[in-house]
Amino acid sequence: MRSLVEPLVSNGYTLEMTPERLGWLEPTDAGLPLEQLREKFRQNGYLWLKGFFDRDVILDFRRHFFETISSGAKTFFDIVGSQEFEDFCAMPRLWNFYQEFLEGQPYLHKRKIMRFTHPGDSHCTGGHYDLIYLRAGTDKLCTSWIPLGDIPVEMGGLIYLEHSDAVGRQMEAEFRANNANLPPGERISAFNRNMRENGWISTNVVEMADRFKSRWLIA
Repeated sequence: MRSLVEPLVSNGYTLEMTPERLGWLEPTDAGLPLEQLREKFRQNGYLWLKGFFDRDVILDFRRHFFETISSGAKTFFDIVGSQEFEDFCAMPRLWNFYQEFLEGQPYLHKRKIMRFTHPGDSHCTGGHYDLIYLRAGTDKLCTSWIPLGDIPVEMGGLIYLEHSDAVGRQMEAEFRANNANLPPGERISAFNRNMRENGWISTNVVEMADRFKSRWLIA
């Protein structure tokens, strides 16, 4: 297990470095039997399938992204809405895995996003759970986060609050009850009158770990 030389900072808040508040994501072998993968997903709320994708496929899309942006051919949002990004998200390796893992035909949600930050950014994505932005359908969904290349933890990759999948389901049930009397369009919105700004739980990740008595997992 590696150690950090410098502390991690998110939105100006320095993460606590104690074992009670900071840990490491646990990688899972994608070659394990599917039932073992499902059980681990149920227990941990996530699967980190390190080395799951063909590296060349990932780097090809990364190259396409930066070449397209630098040439001025498309804007960031043009790429997010492009057929190339749609094809990337529905690549056979991922699609076939979900078809087996979920034991049925998967549906690729129309909302697909790309995020990027720089080390030292004073503002970045706040703590949230994804279902808050995807309320129009089922709550049985999986989010795939695919880094476009090698991203050491110091570069500002994804952090996950341990066992927060259960927290998210509980919070969404409370919001669903509070939103029951709103018009249908507002009821499913992440930005309705009962929600927090941007749909985030908090930008203070230190306070979040304390509030939920959990720890941030990094990789």
